[in-house]
Amino acid sequence: MTQRSKPAAAPDPPAIPRPILKTRGERIFLRPVTAQDAKEFAELHRAGSGHFKYFTPIATTTAKARAGLERSLRPDAARYAICVEEDGRIVGSVALSQIYFGPLRSAYLGYYVGAAYAKQGYMQEALALILRYAFRTLKLHRVQANIQPGNAASTALARRMGFSLEGLSRRYLKIGGGWRDHQQWALLAEDWKPRPARKPVRRALSEDDIEIRDLGPRDIAGFVVLRHQISEEGKFMMPEPDEARATGKVFAEQVAQALRDPLRKRIVALHRGRVVGFVSGTRGDMKRSRHACHLAIGIAESHTGKGIGKRLMDALEVWARNAGVARLDLRVVVQNERAISLYQRCGFAIEGRIRGEFLVDGELVDAYVMGKILS
Repeated sequence: MTQRSKPAAAPDPPAIPRPILKTRGERIFLRPVTAQDAKEFAELHRAGSGHFKYFTPIATTTAKARAGLERSLRPDAARYAICVEEDGRIVGSVALSQIYFGPLRSAYLGYYVGAAYAKQGYMQEALALILRYAFRTLKLHRVQANIQPGNAASTALARRMGFSLEGLSRRYLKIGGGWRDHQQWALLAEDWKPRPARKPVRRALSEDDIEIRDLGPRDIAGFVVLRHQISEEGKFMMPEPDEARATGKVFAEQVAQALRDPLRKRIVALHRGRVVGFVSGTRGDMKRSRHACHLAIGIAESHTGKGIGKRLMDALEVWARNAGVARLDLRVVVQNERAISLYQRCGFAIEGRIRGEFLVDGELVDAYVMGKILS
């Protein structure tokens, strides 16, 4: 009796060559994702849950985000975090999946950017980098993106990058609790037009680079992201990181409601469309207290020391004078010398000291009361 030989095992798929280091553009760079990025991706999804809801599966918890990241670390996939050059913050993701070699030489392209970073050109720059990698490094012949017909921003971007519409896949993917139709957009190697790679231009930040304006509805998601960023960077800021993360959605709703409150004012600083600083003022709600306004201010660590704090304070003072406010006041931890220096440059004076005003790392910390009378 002839012994039957076992069928030969299928060969392992070839390893996907990845850039060893970061792949840099002008304002962003791509780097391979890791499971350690789960927390930051979850925060990105939470801050833009309405933005993502019907266009891409979202993971608003660290556990779900980690599971998604681990699934993407397959040998036939290459997923990258889109990071801002200046501080490394993750603003989105771009990925090639189901990468096939042999006679097919194709892959599927997926991408998204956080709500606070949309319409700023980050995604177009990231796609230019990933397509260069797909066609030059992997030597692929075809890259396909599946996009919902209603996703006008992604459709326009695909068209700008040279993709062609090839058809429609009915009820292709289940997102947001429903099966969604998707259009098939594809780009072939012979149709790809590489954009020349440029090194990021590094120059000093000028006043024209920063936009100071009233916080509006489109800034709320970015404001929530900044709030959490500042809570992690600043030892003396409120809320603490876990509180900022847990209350992000509620805070966004409160901010939206406060836009209509005449007793509240929020002004933001934006760098290339990203919220990097804010100042808020809250007036008293009684006749005898409406002349006074309590302030709070916060600036991303990457943008401190650039004059943004002074510009924010000046902008709020202009509003206060026009609104009939006669007094500005704030509280600051006595150890926060940098903030105290800013307030003094803006004309504030130390009026008193409150013992044990804040609890920091389990210890009671004193705070100064600082005030300014508007003549």
